[in-house]
Amino acid sequence: AAFDTNAFGWIQTVKAQGTVYGALGEAALPVIDPADIAAAAAVVLTTPGHAGKAYDLSGPESLTTAQQVEILAKAIGKPLTYVNVPDSAARESMLGMG
Repeated sequence: AAFDTNAFGWIQTVKAQGTVYGALGEAALPVIDPADIAAAAAVVLTTPGHAGKAYDLSGPESLTTAQQVEILAKAIGKPLTYVNVPDSAARESMLGMG
C-alpha cells in the first residue's frame, strides 16, 4: 500500500512545471490515508475483542501514479503530466533530498 499523503512530495514540481515525476511505471498500489490507519488503530486499541487479531488495511482501489496524477489534476482544475523516470534517476533524486 501507499500513503495518499506521499502526494505532498509532488507540490514543488506540480506548482513549477505541472508535472509529477516518479519511477513506479505501471505499478498499481492501493492508496490509503494515514488518518484512516490511525482511526482503525484507535478502535482496535480502545475496544475489546481485538487481542491476537491482525487486520489488513488498504485503500479502496489500486492506482498507478499516472491515475493518481489524473485524479489530482481534476481536483485542482489544472492539467498535469506524469513522467516516469528511470530507477537510477529516482535514486539520485532521493539521495539528493537526503
